[in-house]
Amino acid sequence: MGKAFQLILKRFFYFGESFLQRPIDFKPITMSSVKKDFLKELHRDLSLTHEQSKLITEAYILKGFKKGEFILKEGSTSNSYYIIINGLVRSFAVDTTGQDITTDFFSTKEMILAPASFLLRAPSKENIQSLNQCICLQMSFVNFQNLFSTIDTYRNWARTSLVLNYAQLKNRSIAQITDSAKKRYLDLKTIRPAIIESAPLKHIATYLGMTDSSLSRIRKEIANEEQNLS
Repeated sequence: MGKAFQLILKRFFYFGESFLQRPIDFKPITMSSVKKDFLKELHRDLSLTHEQSKLITEAYILKGFKKGEFILKEGSTSNSYYIIINGLVRSFAVDTTGQDITTDFFSTKEMILAPASFLLRAPSKENIQSLNQCICLQMSFVNFQNLFSTIDTYRNWARTSLVLNYAQLKNRSIAQITDSAKKRYLDLKTIRPAIIESAPLKHIATYLGMTDSSLSRIRKEIANEEQNLS
């Protein structure tokens, strides 16, 4: 690993193994090249002209968050959305008893967004917090508006992202009613393994709508079943 890359790691934490897979004689890695490479991969299925790709890349800025740092606090208006390059983030709300309930998780290549606050310019009812050292791409509301109104491909991508976000939220709310606690956990483990691997148990439990002890019992039950099959 070269000195240039080590310097980047010290400044912006850890970017993921995909950025290490380069030829031995690669040119010094810069923050701009990391951003460009990540967006190229993220938007590989989009039909963007060189100029459009350049405008979108320039609109994003790299932003690092420390473990436990708030990206958005309840009562504040969201002025940006983020796309995670590496790290894990959660959103949560505080109920009437003072307990924080995890409402969502965000991991690599996923968009961190508080839709109602960002799009309607309203105070957020949720908090968004980094669960570990996290590096993201930040898009301001002003830049979002400019790109949304001028680049059709970006507008379609943004709309699709919002629709998928809503669909996932709707599916999860229905699953809370129709699926057993065990099935909800197994589905999460299959679809979003990064959450199971990295998020604290108490946050996973509230996200799935159960207590810590119930989740521990389910995990133990699944482990025993897997052991019996081996």
